[in-house]
Amino acid sequence: MSGGLRLVRTGRAGEGSLREVSAEEKRRDQERLILGWVTSQKQRNFSVATIARAHRALDNFLAATGKFSWEITVHDVRDYHDTLCELGLEVTTRRGYLTHIKQFFAFIQAHPDIPLTTLEVQAGMAVERVDLKYGVRLQQPVDRWYMPVHITDDVACKRATRALPTKDELRAFFAFLRGRIEESHKGMPVARDYAMFRFLYHTGMRENEVAMVDVKDLRFDLGTIHCRIGKGSKGSGPRERWIPMLYGLDQVLRIYLAEVRPKFVGADRTKALFLAESGGPIMNRTIRQRLRQNLQAAQRAGIDVPMFTCHDFRRAFATHFYEEHPEKVEVLRLMLGHQFLATTQRYIRPSHKFIEQQMEELTGIRMDHLKGDE
Repeated sequence: MSGGLRLVRTGRAGEGSLREVSAEEKRRDQERLILGWVTSQKQRNFSVATIARAHRALDNFLAATGKFSWEITVHDVRDYHDTLCELGLEVTTRRGYLTHIKQFFAFIQAHPDIPLTTLEVQAGMAVERVDLKYGVRLQQPVDRWYMPVHITDDVACKRATRALPTKDELRAFFAFLRGRIEESHKGMPVARDYAMFRFLYHTGMRENEVAMVDVKDLRFDLGTIHCRIGKGSKGSGPRERWIPMLYGLDQVLRIYLAEVRPKFVGADRTKALFLAESGGPIMNRTIRQRLRQNLQAAQRAGIDVPMFTCHDFRRAFATHFYEEHPEKVEVLRLMLGHQFLATTQRYIRPSHKFIEQQMEELTGIRMDHLKGDE
């Protein structure tokens, strides 16, 4: 970022005297502005993961421009966006980066005061405005006419280029894991992975939601799972929901609780359902790593299964449930924890065979109706 000294006016607008501001003070002001933005996100109940992504995106942008936030112009954002395009980033990724940048600048436009620490407030220090201090006019540098749009086109593109694992592929993958439990010298982690991946697939829960499930959240008497910390919508905060234990998941969990989980370190003093080998709740990144490692092992063993992600378990659950129960799409929405049905429909990727069957049924029904009229 640009350094050196700069003359700024102290006191109220139009008053006071000029003084020099060092590069260190500029960096401090920059950090405090970002901290104020992050604090606002926490108070609006944004998730930890969302805040971390937004913070990281803003840091990368400011580092790429080499400027402080009050020095950023529309041209800086356009140049940065051009760089993202040259790197070949997807439309959704670029839109996410620009959205975080846009939100930050909207915040400092509405709150130009540079936050003070508690000690500075107690000492009676005056609050300075970043625009008056540096003699600039705060603007929104993200031009909406250059923002990537067309969400539906993005989804259609992904559907065409990336296939979800089929039921048969998932059956083969789970069968491979069951066999690996007996063959591996470290069978307990593999047994945990088997139960955890069945849990991901048969509930449609997100990986971070699964990591936060406690043993007490399993209600075998009701046949449900209590998702206490579900993802909110537009800052609404965590939203809980109840998910039925489908496809024999209750039997898998009973065996896991009786024979697998007690053998992990700290099982007696940890509430989490799925544990790490070192003790304590399993982490999100560990779930992703274990899925990738197990898929690679399955492919090396000649199992016909594609590489997919934890979130693909969620998409596969939505698709396969819909193909079995197309009339229960509203129930599917509630199980996935979506606020709008349109969001659920984006997760559903029915196979060509399913669509053909539905068309044949509709055609047959129509023909029977016409014959009846005749």
